[in-house]
Amino acid sequence: MSDVEASPKPATAAGYDSQAVDYEPSSDDDDPASEEGAKSGPATKPPSPICPFTQRMSRHQVENEKPVPPSSRRLRRMKAQTKAFLMKTMDDT
Repeated sequence: MSDVEASPKPATAAGYDSQAVDYEPSSDDDDPASEEGAKSGPATKPPSPICPFTQRMSRHQVENEKPVPPSSRRLRRMKAQTKAFLMKTMDDT
C-alpha cells in the first residue's frame, strides 16, 4: 500500500477557477411560488370535493359497467388453480 498517495487532489476543469465563483446566498424572495404561500416542490392537485358514499359507489359502478373479460392466459391459470384447490380439498373416500 505504499503506492497510494496521502490524498489525491480533485481534478479541476480547464478554465475553471474555484476562487472566482460567486457564492451568493439564495433567497426565497425570488421564488414566485413562495410569494403565493405554496410549497416548493412538485405541484399538487387540489383536493377532491366531498361527496356522500352513495354517490361514490354509484359513480364507481358506472365506471366498471363493462368489465374486460379475462385473457386466455388468465383463464388457464384460474382453471389450474381451481383444479389444484379441488384436488387438495377432496376426500379420497
